[in-house]
Amino acid sequence: MVLCTYFLSSTNTSSKEILEALRSVVNPLQFNKNCVKTGIWQNTDDPGSLMVFEVWKSLPELEKYLQSSHYKRMIEVIEMSAEKPEIRFVDSESDFGLEWLAKVIVA
Repeated sequence: MVLCTYFLSSTNTSSKEILEALRSVVNPLQFNKNCVKTGIWQNTDDPGSLMVFEVWKSLPELEKYLQSSHYKRMIEVIEMSAEKPEIRFVDSESDFGLEWLAKVIVA
């Protein structure tokens, strides 16, 4: 299994817009048989701090998703973050970041 985490930030004025955009790309993943679990968390102490997580069955399935048109929409939403987002990909053997993501998307 592979865990993906996306840490984003929003301003008071963009918080609702970003949450709605995240829901529009995250909610459909519940129907993807290769995505085991997904969700959006908002920090109760700092509502501008958001985290999206996805758990995928395997790295090849995740890579397939990362090359999809659906993920292109996810990138558009991630780019709405008020600050540079933190993106992590973790499996049982490795911990990947933005460099790996760029390599997979270009492939």
